[in-house]
Amino acid sequence: MAKNLRCGKGIDRKILIGTGVLSWPKIERNNSRYGAVELMEEGMNSFSTEEGSVELINKPNPNQYGRLIAKVIQRRQSTHIGDLIRGFYPTTPNVGEEIILGEGYLFYDMFFEDELIGLFPDDGRIMDWLIPENLYRAHEQSVELYFESYNHSKETKKTYEQVEKERAEKRDMLHIQLLDIGRQEI
Repeated sequence: MAKNLRCGKGIDRKILIGTGVLSWPKIERNNSRYGAVELMEEGMNSFSTEEGSVELINKPNPNQYGRLIAKVIQRRQSTHIGDLIRGFYPTTPNVGEEIILGEGYLFYDMFFEDELIGLFPDDGRIMDWLIPENLYRAHEQSVELYFESYNHSKETKKTYEQVEKERAEKRDMLHIQLLDIGRQEI
């Protein structure tokens, strides 16, 4: 079952971002960031070779605090095998189910020709910016993607670019530490 989050403050507004088949670039899984998603055209899946990102119909200003919600409008069987190392696997939701993908500060990015939308945290996490279990529940489902903003004073002093740079630096330091441990054991 999908995990839920509660911000604890009132919803300011719920904005339809777009409609399409929910997915994310392979790099999100490979580096465990799980921070951004895309909407693909109907009929596409993880094995599609052509570009088919859906243009977002509404783009709220970045750095707003809120959550991304995928409302399932048509069930599909995901072609993804999951994240075998971390134990995340696709599950099939019900039509009408609203899956909270995560909570944080809104950002936009590009991956080649695909437009991504995501949320970054304010707690220094280098992975799981969104909720991987919920991402796999929504993977390759036909959805309406919403951004729900909150009317509270949780403001960020950092931009997505600053947070991503800090995340990459922490990740690189962790890799160096793991290499050092490996050398000590030899």
